[in-house]
Amino acid sequence: MTIEQLDRAIRTATGGIGWEEGNANNPTNLFKKLGSTLGVPDYIQVVQADLAPGAMFQKFLSDAARSVCTKLSEKEVNLPAQDRVLMVYADPETTLESAPDGVDANLQMLLLRYHGYQAVAGDPALSPWRWLFQSVSHVTGSPVEGWRAVCVGLMTHPNFYSI
Repeated sequence: MTIEQLDRAIRTATGGIGWEEGNANNPTNLFKKLGSTLGVPDYIQVVQADLAPGAMFQKFLSDAARSVCTKLSEKEVNLPAQDRVLMVYADPETTLESAPDGVDANLQMLLLRYHGYQAVAGDPALSPWRWLFQSVSHVTGSPVEGWRAVCVGLMTHPNFYSI
């Protein structure tokens, strides 16, 4: 996946939120700003894209995921369910204890949205994501933080950026 494709994939998964800095009137796309560092060819000295997910790529993807998922989770706290893309089947107060089916339905939707994987009820693929959501929600006392962690995990997983 190229950096341009990664940027589009992140924006698609998050409903339009990208890795940007600056104010809303003049945002700077950090993937474009850091393109040469991430292996984007300049066609003067470098003519082929470096598509290897090396250490520098992983570092910047982690930064991007944490930034984007934080913005997304903070935004969704105040949105109605029909306008959300992260907490669709579970609201910001839902825990695994209060609504296990809602959490699982939300995880199924997120696996499909981020990885293209159609998980079914009881699918073992849900277990690590359920554990992550429950652990972070418990430690922080906030289900929103649990969903943010799931978002970061899904975005930094090789199934997100590998074709």
